[in-house]
Amino acid sequence: MNRLRNCQKYALFLIYFGFQIGYASPSNSIAFESMLKVANEIGDASAQYVVGHMYATGQGTEKDIQKALIWFKKSANQGHTEAQLSLGKHYMHAKQNRRALFWLENAAEGKLAEAHYLIALMLLNNQGIKKNSQSILKRLLAAAELDY
Repeated sequence: MNRLRNCQKYALFLIYFGFQIGYASPSNSIAFESMLKVANEIGDASAQYVVGHMYATGQGTEKDIQKALIWFKKSANQGHTEAQLSLGKHYMHAKQNRRALFWLENAAEGKLAEAHYLIALMLLNNQGIKKNSQSILKRLLAAAELDY
């Protein structure tokens, strides 16, 4: 069973790498189906994030934000910081400030500079968080230290 998981993770890596170097077409539904299978069968957080991203952008499948959110949540609940950031950004744009802050703080704990920056923006704009100059500065410095 462990060997099967390793093989599936390697297949996931090859599919994802193919997208990164342009080897697999974004409209390739076979790549989407392969990634979806890995995300479902293994429950791998990275695969779940990629499936969410593919739904969000319409790569290899029809664009579906609700399905993207489902996959981002599965991934984020396993600690995938990019998925946490994606959820935070979605809820921020949807003006669901408490949910946005929850996911952005999780992503910031994972050392994502953009999450610190977005929290600072929420503080500046009084978006569900009481404005506090010291907290704004702290978040902006954290983002800068992480090369944002």
